[in-house]
Amino acid sequence: MSALLDDPPAAFGRHPAAAAVLEVGARLAEVAEVPLWSLTDQQLPGLLEAAGTALARLQGLLVNLVGEVDSRELPNTLGASGTAALVRQWLALTPADAAELTAVARAVRRDMSATGQALAAGQVSYRQAAAIVRAIGDLPEEAGKDVRRRAEAQLIGEAARFDAAELARLGRHILEVVAPEFLERIEAEKLARDEQRATERREFTMIDDGHGLHWLRGRLTTEAAAVLRAALDPLSAPASAGGHGPDLRTAGQRRADALVELARRALSGDQLPDSGGQRPQVVVTVPLPTADRAARARHPRRRRHPLAHRRPDPGL
Repeated sequence: MSALLDDPPAAFGRHPAAAAVLEVGARLAEVAEVPLWSLTDQQLPGLLEAAGTALARLQGLLVNLVGEVDSRELPNTLGASGTAALVRQWLALTPADAAELTAVARAVRRDMSATGQALAAGQVSYRQAAAIVRAIGDLPEEAGKDVRRRAEAQLIGEAARFDAAELARLGRHILEVVAPEFLERIEAEKLARDEQRATERREFTMIDDGHGLHWLRGRLTTEAAAVLRAALDPLSAPASAGGHGPDLRTAGQRRADALVELARRALSGDQLPDSGGQRPQVVVTVPLPTADRAARARHPRRRRHPLAHRRPDPGL
């Protein structure tokens, strides 16, 4: 860049922007060593504000120049990987600052010309413009151009009262101001999508660990979990101290017992579907002689009554 500045006419030609930059640079160079102690207390505030406005305008020109570079093939021609890399090299910026400057330049050149105009006029600072660009860029795609324009205009107007950090906070809630009905709709749609996604991801499995226990694994929707918790809480409360002493079960053990008790009560209520939903039953099939021997073993032969199985007298 030093070579360009050494020979301004050849480098810049007679473009008005070039003339303005050169003039500003020359005038600032003249006053760079001028002491400021002679300024009165009344002059300082106004001069400080004017310098800020001039700086914002110069930054607006810088943003426009970066946007123009980005719209051409200069980065490729000069061997840079992109506009941000080229800006970082030319202006000695950090990667983050170069990326931000490139993003602001692209935004004001494409869809956010109002922010670019406000920056060029000194109505907003570069940091405020960056906050506005970031806020509008974070709006949902469904917002549309009209909502984006209204949000941009609102934030530009608020820049007169709020700094860049406060503008960023306002930007996160800008839809509540410019399009509350749209915000309600997208929040309802998001809630519906979240609920649908949660419903699709619900699951429950039981895995036998081979040692007399089963692992339970699953996830429920918020509504389903609330229903299950409402049913388990009364059953998992500690048992009152009685003849067996205080309830020494842990909270996890009480919940496990409550889940089984809930299932037992459902089975006892006879309200489950006809297919399944019955108490567990064990059916054992044995040969008849085996069953007969088991019955005789449980009930030994009793002494017969004298009249039992007595044959009738033929003579009667």
